[in-house]
Amino acid sequence: MKKIFIIVIFFFSKVNAITIYDHEIENFISDLIFITYPNNSSIKFSIILDDQPNAFINEKNTIYFTTGLLKYINGPEALIGVIAHEIGHIENYHFSKRKKSIKNLKLINNLGNLSAIASSIITKNPNILIQTSVASQLSIQNYYASFSKNQEKEADLFAIDRLNILEISSNNLINFLKFLETESFKKGVSKESFKFSTHPNYEERLDLISSFTNKNYNNIDPTINQNYKFIKSKLFGYTEINTKILDNYLIDEYAKYGKAIMLSNQGKLLESLKLINELINDFPYYYYLLETKADI
Repeated sequence: MKKIFIIVIFFFSKVNAITIYDHEIENFISDLIFITYPNNSSIKFSIILDDQPNAFINEKNTIYFTTGLLKYINGPEALIGVIAHEIGHIENYHFSKRKKSIKNLKLINNLGNLSAIASSIITKNPNILIQTSVASQLSIQNYYASFSKNQEKEADLFAIDRLNILEISSNNLINFLKFLETESFKKGVSKESFKFSTHPNYEERLDLISSFTNKNYNNIDPTINQNYKFIKSKLFGYTEINTKILDNYLIDEYAKYGKAIMLSNQGKLLESLKLINELINDFPYYYYLLETKADI
């Protein structure tokens, strides 16, 4: 049996991250990936411990989901949209194209610097070298940002197409993007900040999704939605220490599940087991509750 928070350190962009292994969460995401894109059953993924909502791919086309994404995203419909977006990057070979683009830009930059050095020597004016180098860096930054934004739009269009084919409402995805926009503004990110961002600003993305998706499609199967809420509860239980935060994100049995895990982490095993046993009686078919009880 796999238990949550068995940890492995891996390296991505020179940053250490903790990988989470959990049977319940892994099965759930595998099912969603298959629902999203049954054409490709070989897509690999990993879950990392990071409270910032995020998903991305690496050079091996592995999709990484943060625990923050799974905690704060508002429903499996939105998560399918995010999965489809990342698959869009894979299907359009964006990572290899980006690497090639960076390589070419570095070559251009080096050639520009050589030209500037030659001009500086000939004219005996060192300022030419400084001015040209700065201009070159700004040009590269502008070009790379534009190139990446085009890729992000392409991935968004892929996600829109999948949602429409699956006849899944885009409402939750739109609401999640609005949530991310609000959170970014709280942290001091402005619309001007997106000038050199690799992503289009939220307004552009919301307009694109709203224009080409159907908000009136049905939501996903209620059982899938229930399973997601249990997973969300589990992650809150394992990653938070204050039970009051559960009131902001969870209700009823899901808040009870999160609280049970929190209490077990605080050493209050009898209180925790009492809540877990109540949940098992109410949801006897959801065997992952038994796994959590065994972990406790």
